[in-house]
Amino acid sequence: MNNSSWARPGALTCVCALSLALLTGCADGTAAKPSRTASPSVSATPEVRALSQKKLATLALADGDLPMYKVREAPTDQLFHGSWDDVQIRGNKECKPLVQVLSLAPVGDAKAHVIRTAVEIPDVEPAAGGGAPDLSLKDMMALDSTAVTVATYSDNDAEQAMKNVADAVENCTKGYGGFRYTLPGKEEASIYKVRIEKDAQAEGSEETIAFAVASDLIKQTGPVAVTHCQVVRHGNNVVSYVTMNMARMRDGKPYKLDAAVVAFQSKKVTDRLGWL
Repeated sequence: MNNSSWARPGALTCVCALSLALLTGCADGTAAKPSRTASPSVSATPEVRALSQKKLATLALADGDLPMYKVREAPTDQLFHGSWDDVQIRGNKECKPLVQVLSLAPVGDAKAHVIRTAVEIPDVEPAAGGGAPDLSLKDMMALDSTAVTVATYSDNDAEQAMKNVADAVENCTKGYGGFRYTLPGKEEASIYKVRIEKDAQAEGSEETIAFAVASDLIKQTGPVAVTHCQVVRHGNNVVSYVTMNMARMRDGKPYKLDAAVVAFQSKKVTDRLGWL
């Protein structure tokens, strides 16, 4: 399926308060193997049906699910609906699945998908009168924000999507050239380095792959911007996570994928699939 949704660079950052940080260890040219619990080969699973859009939405995080987080639907006016045939990738075309993950698009031939954003709620005293706390821009930038894309597939397309990501991670960690990509109507963006992240967990999943990318998302002097990602398969459904922290990006301090969001979303998918 060529039609997908992806975020406009910069716009998603503003809406979701997503942020980036320094990627450490980029200079290591040795590529580790992605963490996977299933065979890398894709086996045929005929007659597997994708979930409907309505049922798929019940798997996704909702506001109130996760304490100390605000969950919202990704605003449609911040997403571009187009064709991946129009996306240009230079330097290493095998990295396309990583661009799809970073852009919040489902990888491969998804039949339906939903996007949520989960932002930390700061542990601060409420404002006078019980209202919302008066947070500065600096406070907001220090919050972790995670975009979650939940996609559903038919037949063995979910397994193929995971294989595409695993192959892309393995291929794109090799060498130091990086790659560049251009979304329609946007400036070219550069990915300087891809790094596999080990020990990623996701309850009830068949496969999980985690990686980080160093990019020029924020064009300014200072440390390289880093985004942390994880892609997880639950049967014929795939969930992608993208975590950013703008303050840590600007300060050059490391941070991690938001494990609390991954853990809760994974449990919700596992539980709901048991009775859908």
